[in-house]
Amino acid sequence: MVRRYSGQKLNSLIFPPNASRSGGRPSSQTSTKNIMDTPQTHTGHHARTHGMTQTICLSLVSFLVAGLTPLLATDFTWDSAAAANWSDDANWLGGAAPSGTDAIIKTPAATGTTRITQNVSVASFDVAPTAEWEINSFSGDNHLSIGSLSKSGSKLRFKDTGTGTLRLTIGTLSLAGGNLELGQENSTAQLTSLSVTGLTTITSGNLIVNAKSATFGEVKMSGGTLAVYAYAKGASPAAQGGVTVRGLSGSGGQVYAIYASTRYVAGKLTINGEAGDSFSYSGKLIDRGGGTGGEVTLSVAKTGAGTQKLGGANTYSGTTDVSGGALVVNGSHTGGGRYTISGTGTLAGTGTITTANADVVIEGDGKLSAGDTGLGSLTLALGTGRLDLTQAGDGALAFTLGSTTAATSVSLTSGTIDIGSGNIDLDSFSLTLSDGFGPGTYTLLSSSNSIVGTLGTNLNRVFNGYEIGLALSSDNTAIILNVNASSVPEPSTYALLAAAATLAFVMVCRKRQR
Repeated sequence: MVRRYSGQKLNSLIFPPNASRSGGRPSSQTSTKNIMDTPQTHTGHHARTHGMTQTICLSLVSFLVAGLTPLLATDFTWDSAAAANWSDDANWLGGAAPSGTDAIIKTPAATGTTRITQNVSVASFDVAPTAEWEINSFSGDNHLSIGSLSKSGSKLRFKDTGTGTLRLTIGTLSLAGGNLELGQENSTAQLTSLSVTGLTTITSGNLIVNAKSATFGEVKMSGGTLAVYAYAKGASPAAQGGVTVRGLSGSGGQVYAIYASTRYVAGKLTINGEAGDSFSYSGKLIDRGGGTGGEVTLSVAKTGAGTQKLGGANTYSGTTDVSGGALVVNGSHTGGGRYTISGTGTLAGTGTITTANADVVIEGDGKLSAGDTGLGSLTLALGTGRLDLTQAGDGALAFTLGSTTAATSVSLTSGTIDIGSGNIDLDSFSLTLSDGFGPGTYTLLSSSNSIVGTLGTNLNRVFNGYEIGLALSSDNTAIILNVNASSVPEPSTYALLAAAATLAFVMVCRKRQR
């Protein structure tokens, strides 16, 4: 155990003005008395006074040093090569176990298993183990709270055991190398619960999450991996496990579902950003693959009111459910399962989504919005799948219109657009105008195959001073918007004309009465 102090050596004291130093008259000058000086010889009253003063000063110094000690963070180093209890003093360098929430846990001198048998709260872990180090709950239901965790080096693992459960709370987390197992990899020894409330930063290494309940704040990745894990004992059905994050950000790394070689595993990443959140991630979301007899899938759920942008080359094969906020695909997603957009969710972007013959379904209040913050096109390659608009509600299709050559659009390079029977009309669209908007024909949705279904009845209206009309293209492969200069006044114009006519009639009547 190492105690850290700062400042100069306390070998002198400053006496303020008017303080009695030797029993004489008060002095008007501040002076310094070196308490380490060789004592002077005094006699009588002056000797007694001098001795008392020196004793008081030394006592004051001792009091100040003792008082400062609890305010300084203290480092603790695990030093047991065998499995042993956290709470035993003998297992720590210096002969004292961590106590108080200001404790800093440093790289272990030995890596015997550390067993927690009570609730523990520390300021931080700052460790780079040279060999595998495990910390587990040996007995009872225990909570370990860590203000910040910084990890590199070899493997560090936190987990439950057969006789104890561990609930782990971390403020901020930084991984710069090696494996950090929050719950044991390829094992039923999970964590009972995991909560990382602040920022998680991964530059390299593998963050493996195997917990019954796991939530993170923002996860920022420039390298390394985040493994969403669920353990499966048998071949079927698939085990379920997942991680919830506030958002993904960063330029690299991979998020995947981890597996045992012949097991069936279904991992789920839930992105639950809050209103006003906007995260952008250009790393990859992948399955990672299966073993000789196993099957592994990663699915994505976008909930919450925030926005998550994905700019990487994603290949996860599970489903994508967007029920809140916006999922903006600006990169690519190849080999995906069904997309379902519902609730208050929006699917947008300028990228390409290629499904394994799966549908993209817009239902209820879910929205499809091509482009990102400006103009752009979203491309769908659905194979034999459909863009299913049969259950889409009012305003479900959001488009920005500039000139006829600069407008957002959704394009299907394979698959079909199914609009149902009379479900899609002008009420289905939410149109935003940009610079260059004017007369012409805008292609809103297009397909390489003939559109299935028929448009509704509300197909024409006056909009922003123009006559607009919704129609199917002549070859029945696109939904188009025809825009013409308006020759019909808008409803507000009718009201003004009626008021003007009424005023003119009243004036004519008054003239006749004269």
